[in-house]
Amino acid sequence: NAAYTFALFCLLIFLQLFSFDVYAQASSQNKSSKKVISTAGKSISIAFSTQSFPRQSLNEEGLPEGVMKDFWLLWAEKQQTEVIFVPLGWNETIEKVASGEVDVHAGLDRIAAREGYLEFSDSVIPSYSYIYTNKEIPHVPPAYQLTPCTVGVVKGSSHVAMVLEANPSIKLVEYGTLLDMHEAALNSDVLA
Repeated sequence: NAAYTFALFCLLIFLQLFSFDVYAQASSQNKSSKKVISTAGKSISIAFSTQSFPRQSLNEEGLPEGVMKDFWLLWAEKQQTEVIFVPLGWNETIEKVASGEVDVHAGLDRIAAREGYLEFSDSVIPSYSYIYTNKEIPHVPPAYQLTPCTVGVVKGSSHVAMVLEANPSIKLVEYGTLLDMHEAALNSDVLA
């Protein structure tokens, strides 16, 4: 895939030009006490979602795959730091980072609700969200026009806040996993 290859190339150039520290994601009351967790020769643990395709997931052998895995491996090489991927369900990735059991999250959208308990770096990879609809809807309308539709989202994902911000009247159904949501869409339990 040309776009994927280009994105990795740009990421590699970025990593070669800039060296940056990664800070512990669990928030503390005293911002000056941020714990630097990246130093040469050390290792960091990374909460890695098992079902956030294509950014982070597990392959058939149960090993991490996706652009976030590639990003962290390039970062680790540049920083001379070992990374340990900790595969977890989506909500568990956030819980483990917030509690300090895992050092950082592989990739997480910044939303206001999370800023109270997590620290965020500047964005390193842009994240885009799209609305996918059942074939019964011939044209994908913007979120503010989806009020008559039932919309599926993964519980705890940034999409909950994004969709409700675009349309507070929308009817959301939250699912535990992305696969559960896809199944609901295939069964026409949700239209978007």
